[in-house]
Amino acid sequence: MYYKESNKILQSIKSVKRVLITSHKEPDADSIGSVIAFHLSLKKIGVSSDLVCKDNVPEYLQFVPFLKKVKKVDFKDFNYGKYDLIIALDSSEWDQVVGSDLKNALPDKPIIVIDHHNSNKGYGEINLIDKRSTSVSEMVYKMLVDWKLDIDEGIATNLLTGIIGDTGSFRYPGIGSETFDIASKLMKAGADREKIILNLHFSTPFEELKYLAEILKEAEFDKKNKIVWAAISYEKYLKMGKPDGFGFAGAFFQVVKDTEIGIFMVEKEKGMVDVSFRARRNIDVSRISVSLGGGGHKRAAGVKLKGIKFKDAVEKVLETARKYTK
Repeated sequence: MYYKESNKILQSIKSVKRVLITSHKEPDADSIGSVIAFHLSLKKIGVSSDLVCKDNVPEYLQFVPFLKKVKKVDFKDFNYGKYDLIIALDSSEWDQVVGSDLKNALPDKPIIVIDHHNSNKGYGEINLIDKRSTSVSEMVYKMLVDWKLDIDEGIATNLLTGIIGDTGSFRYPGIGSETFDIASKLMKAGADREKIILNLHFSTPFEELKYLAEILKEAEFDKKNKIVWAAISYEKYLKMGKPDGFGFAGAFFQVVKDTEIGIFMVEKEKGMVDVSFRARRNIDVSRISVSLGGGGHKRAAGVKLKGIKFKDAVEKVLETARKYTK
């Protein structure tokens, strides 16, 4: 038995008729892979579920099987009435699901939280939080093993997509032999590793590379504090045509030699700065993000700063980050 909570979660699910499964906003490979795999698993035990997300699924995940099951919704007028239970995966706080404007608007329904973020304090009736896990997809795999549920090709593909996405194709720190063993079993169940990696890491649109080129022109290297960073104002972002590639740019800074932290900031709306943190080795960037009102993982985290001037936001982020590199 991997998790003592597994049976309690299963019994809670079996006691209801309809389940709502939520992905976090601005979904990534792990959030999408885990929610679809969970939905397919519930179908096997005869429980109906719907998958919802605040934002559209990004283009690079369009290859994932059963993706059309995920529906974009506006939580401001969402009707929770037809659901008996909510399962929130890969979301450290409720606002990660519904947006910061609805942070305290928890629905009057029982919630099960399944997550691996350091910043998750538990906001559900049942909270399965494994901070040592590489991904929520890995956690879902373990739960399905606890349930003795068969893992078919569709489930395996979604789970391996999530694991590969959140481990950077097994490059990030903290990955042990257990993760490789799980990946091997998912491949034996039908998941195509090469296809997943091709779509996640070798299918970058040319426009995104052009965006990165502009970002690199703005990049600066704070040698004293070992921080490489770049900040794009709304005017520049607008001039570029509001391109995608925010996460791609943030991850790129993680590879720079003689640095500890990579930071990418972009003012996507006037007065709203999106910040992405990446760590190379020992610094826990989720602590930086949490201190600014965000969240995330030890090696990758983010925050949105609202109601603040662009230059002030940049200085605030850098000043905070420098406290953690000393």
